[in-house]
Amino acid sequence: MTAAEQTKRFQSVVAAMIWSVAVFALDLVAPHGVAVPMLYVGAVLVTLWPSLRHDTLIAASAGTLLTIVGFFLSSQDGIVWMGVLNRALAVLAIWVTVLLILMHKEPRRGLRGLLPICASCKKIRDSRDEWRKFEEYIEEHSEAIFSHGMCLDCCREWYPEQYRRIVFHRPELLWRERRNGG
Repeated sequence: MTAAEQTKRFQSVVAAMIWSVAVFALDLVAPHGVAVPMLYVGAVLVTLWPSLRHDTLIAASAGTLLTIVGFFLSSQDGIVWMGVLNRALAVLAIWVTVLLILMHKEPRRGLRGLLPICASCKKIRDSRDEWRKFEEYIEEHSEAIFSHGMCLDCCREWYPEQYRRIVFHRPELLWRERRNGG
């Protein structure tokens, strides 16, 4: 992690802590029926910034714990059953938010950066400096799956007899290929 990323992570953790303390203070003075603990979702959302996975889990756990503690320490005004229900919904909202954040942070399969490829056989060099078949590498590092066919130019070059039969029996394929830039 670079120094800039560490700084951003530190800032997001501090922001989540300040947010949680402010929500807890508000929860202590609000009556039971007010859904103040829902605001702990904000502390969890702050971990969308370059925080690590466990920062999100810590923020959610702290929000859940403070929601429960806040119930016993908050003002006894209000309707108790409504306070229990609102706090249960707040805990649910916190953990649904965690689930969504972790799904968002899940590494996506994709290709980025420079891809070393052999100019002759088209194999790709992977991170272990091993040369792999193009199709295998792409399928492993993306969501693409290959199915092989043959363009008419390659058919003409490698299978001239078959090409003549195709042109004779299906001339519209040749016309379609030329129209599409082939």
